[in-house]
Amino acid sequence: MNISNNKFDVKDIVYIAFMAAVVFVTTFMIQIPTPTGGYVNVGDPMVFLAAVLLGGRKGAIAAAIGGFLSDSIGGYYIYAPFTLVIKAGMALIVGAIIYRNSSKVSSPLNNIFAFVSAGIFEVIAYFGAGIVAYYFTGSPHLSIAVIKSTADVFGNIIQAGFGVVVAVPLVTLLNKNSFFLKIKRIPQ
Repeated sequence: MNISNNKFDVKDIVYIAFMAAVVFVTTFMIQIPTPTGGYVNVGDPMVFLAAVLLGGRKGAIAAAIGGFLSDSIGGYYIYAPFTLVIKAGMALIVGAIIYRNSSKVSSPLNNIFAFVSAGIFEVIAYFGAGIVAYYFTGSPHLSIAVIKSTADVFGNIIQAGFGVVVAVPLVTLLNKNSFFLKIKRIPQ
């Protein structure tokens, strides 16, 4: 798989589709509803893994499709467009940090930095998305929308933290077993 250019071959499309399916399944299958009408899921580790396996750009496509489908099929229509952008952004952040200096998956410390950075982006982005969603779905004042969105922050922190805690050992294990070399990983 060559991710150093913008051209997609059949293998790239298959990898992207596979990772989109993995992101969708892990996001859709375990959803913990929040009191504010959203949900916390366990899909973030697979968003991070998509970026590590495919690189930032192609991982972003997989993460965006998987997350978008989960929100759309799960009935969270108002969040689907936000999720499309936020999950893509998370994968782009991870890919940019992890592959900035070499063609190999970075050290666990650098991976932690990448995943935490993407998690911080996720929390901030969903806070903003929540404000917009609440404001346009019935909150008469912006201040009420901000308060409602603030209630979702803790769940998003838990979700992002879970993603880091699972993704770091998973990526480390795959790296130790030379998994990334076996799929002929070429950096962006």
